[in-house]
Amino acid sequence: MKRADVVKTSDVNVGLPLGDKDGPEIIVAGDLVSAKGTFIIEGDKPAYPLNIASFDCDRKGGYCNQSNVDINADGTIYYVNTFQTSLSILSWNDEEIVASGEGLCAITTLTINVKAKDVYAITRNKSNQSCAPLMAPLAKPQISKLVSGFNVSQDYFAKKRKEADGYRTKEYQEYLEAMRGSPAEKGNAPLQSKAQTDTVPAQQ
Repeated sequence: MKRADVVKTSDVNVGLPLGDKDGPEIIVAGDLVSAKGTFIIEGDKPAYPLNIASFDCDRKGGYCNQSNVDINADGTIYYVNTFQTSLSILSWNDEEIVASGEGLCAITTLTINVKAKDVYAITRNKSNQSCAPLMAPLAKPQISKLVSGFNVSQDYFAKKRKEADGYRTKEYQEYLEAMRGSPAEKGNAPLQSKAQTDTVPAQQ
């Protein structure tokens, strides 16, 4: 997949059904471990809240392959940015895997705790030297946590819908709330008559 591919337009929500309850999906198969979910940044907002991150670790090979898909959903056209890299395994036991990778400007340490179902990535500056114009040095280490992608996407679009509703009239907002809580949203409501549909408040 090329970087910045167009994937869909406007009103349809993007779902990220990855994760186990509030945590990531972690699968252990002998000397192979995989982890999938969505990254959030502790104490900060990621550039792309809608993202999918996956790690495939091979104990014998000594590496964890990382694949990221970032979804830009701020406009009416959604774009996808993809990223792949490989991290070297530093340690591996029955409870935890630790791997590390270096870029031009930063070092990232990945920790997968298979017992606690936790995945963290800590990124810190590689040196005090600025990598501008590529990126400014981090003010402090960036701690990213892998969580359930499904919950993140649901919360993201609920917030977007609320922001959009704020631009509509009070009457139309009340109508939308009534419709969202009605059987019609579940597909069980009877068909409306013309007289009923004529009572829908005009959107402004």
